[in-house]
Amino acid sequence: MILRFEGLKNRSQKQSLEQFCKKACRLVPALRGNGELSILFVTDRRIRQINKKFLNHDFATDVIAFPYSLKGLGGEADPFGDIYVSLDTAAREARKGGYSALQELALYCLHGMLHLAGYDDHGPKNREKMFAAQKSIFKRSAPRLAPPDHR
Repeated sequence: MILRFEGLKNRSQKQSLEQFCKKACRLVPALRGNGELSILFVTDRRIRQINKKFLNHDFATDVIAFPYSLKGLGGEADPFGDIYVSLDTAAREARKGGYSALQELALYCLHGMLHLAGYDDHGPKNREKMFAAQKSIFKRSAPRLAPPDHR
């Protein structure tokens, strides 16, 4: 899996998130393989524009994932996609929760990756399944990066 990160200026945060996302990809079967994920860190203003243009929602949000499916040589689809993460929302939510923005960014990256892997958070049962997967992945790959409600 090739991971690309754009728009994150803090080198330490970028390194931590790259390591975490690589580990998470190995733990999610649908994200193993020869695919490519781009994680783009943007402002609330930019994510609102994307949300309005592609999803017809006129508000900022924390994370948006766009999956792409390309067939590999073996005939199976390799995971490809773009994940947009709001830096502003992450900072705001982390401040409210009393933990680091890095922890919130890790949650948003993982949440977007799980969406690309086919997880859905609409409806209580789907949300419960997705949040359980997030907690499990944090526990197995980077417990220190987990926001308090994901430990």
